[in-house]
Amino acid sequence: MSPRQRTTLSQHSRGLCLGLLLSCAVGALTSTLPAWAQTADRQQTEAQIATIQAEIKKRREQMASRREQMSAQQQQLRKLELETAQLAKQLAQTDQQLRENQQRIDELETRQATLQQRLQEQAKQLEAQLVSAYTAGQNDFLKMLLNQQNPAEFERMLSYYRYLNQARMAEIDALRATQQELDEVQQQLLQQRQLLAQIKVEQGQQRQALDRQQQQQQQQLAKLQQAQRNDEQSVTQLQQDQAELEAVLDAIIAAMRNDVSLDGLAALKGKLNWPTQGKLQRLFGRSRSGPIDWSGVLIEGQLGQSVNSVDDGRVLFADWLRGFGLLLVVDHGEGYMTLYGFNQALIKDVGDTVRRGEEIALMGQSGGRSEPALYFEVRYRGEPQNPTQWCR
Repeated sequence: MSPRQRTTLSQHSRGLCLGLLLSCAVGALTSTLPAWAQTADRQQTEAQIATIQAEIKKRREQMASRREQMSAQQQQLRKLELETAQLAKQLAQTDQQLRENQQRIDELETRQATLQQRLQEQAKQLEAQLVSAYTAGQNDFLKMLLNQQNPAEFERMLSYYRYLNQARMAEIDALRATQQELDEVQQQLLQQRQLLAQIKVEQGQQRQALDRQQQQQQQQLAKLQQAQRNDEQSVTQLQQDQAELEAVLDAIIAAMRNDVSLDGLAALKGKLNWPTQGKLQRLFGRSRSGPIDWSGVLIEGQLGQSVNSVDDGRVLFADWLRGFGLLLVVDHGEGYMTLYGFNQALIKDVGDTVRRGEEIALMGQSGGRSEPALYFEVRYRGEPQNPTQWCR
C-alpha cells in the first residue's frame, strides 16, 4: 500500500469489523453470481472464487488483532443501525405493496363504473322490448291466429315472433352475465379495500417501530460521540481505519483483477449523474484532521431518499462498516469502483448486477452521523478520484 493510501481518509471513517464483513462478501459471491458471469466456464468460475477466498483470508488474518478494538458502544451502534436498516427496508416494501393495492382498487372501481353503465343500458333495452311486445305484439299475434287464410304469411309471422323472443332471451342472459360480473367486481373491491386497511395499519406500526429504533440509534450515537470527543488518539484511529478500508479494497481489486466483463468508467468521465440529489459538499482532497484528507464527497439529503448506481456494475460489498455505516461497493470493471456510505438500508446484495440509475440503497445517517447524507467515492485501481470530475 502506498503512503498516500495510508494517509487518505474516506469521509468520517471510524474503523472496521473486517472478519464479519469479508465473511459476508465470500458467502454472497459464492452463492449469488450475476447473470453475465454464469456463462463462464465452470472451472474458471471455481478458480475465481478460490482466488477471492484466498485474498480475503489473507487480509482477514492480517487484521485479526484489530477486530477486538471495536468498543462496546460501537458494537451496539452497529446492531441498532442494522436493525434500523431492516425496518426501513420492510417499510419500503410495505409502501410499494400499498401503491400496488391502491392501483388495483382504482382499476376495479373503473371496471365497476363501466359494468354499472352497461347494466343500465341493457336494462333499458330489455324494458323497451318488453313494452313493445306487450303493447303491440300480443294483438298482432292474436290477429295472426284468427286470420289463417294465408299459410305462408302465418309461417313468416311465426318465425318473426320466434326471432323476437330469442332476442329478448339473449338480452336477459346478457343482463344476468353483466350483473354476475358486477357482483364479482364488487366482491373483489371489498376484499382489496379490506386489504388496504390492513396494509395501512401494518404501515403505521412499521413507521412507529422505525421511529423508536431511530430514537435509540440517536441516543446511542450521542453516547458514542461524547466518548469520541475525549479520544486523544482520534487521528491514529482514523489512520488505522483508512488502512483497514484500503485492505478491503485491495482484497476486492486483487480478487477481481482478471475480471474485465464490465467496461469501466473511463469513457464516462464528466458525464455520470450524481447518485442522489441534495446539497453537495466538495470535500475531496481537503484536510480532515492532521495529515488525513478526504477521499470523496458528501451529499446531504432526506432520510430514506433513493441512492442510485452511477453506472452498470456488480455489487462486491454490502454490509455495515465502522466509520461508513451501511456501505455498498460497486465494481464497474477495468479497475473502477464506486463507494456509497452512511445508508439507512441497502437494497442490493453482494453479487447483484445493477444498472445505471437503478436504486441500490436508501440515504441514512449510519456510521456515526447526526444528519442524513450519502458519502460517495470513485476509485480507479484503488486510488481515490475526485467525484466532481466524473459526475455532473
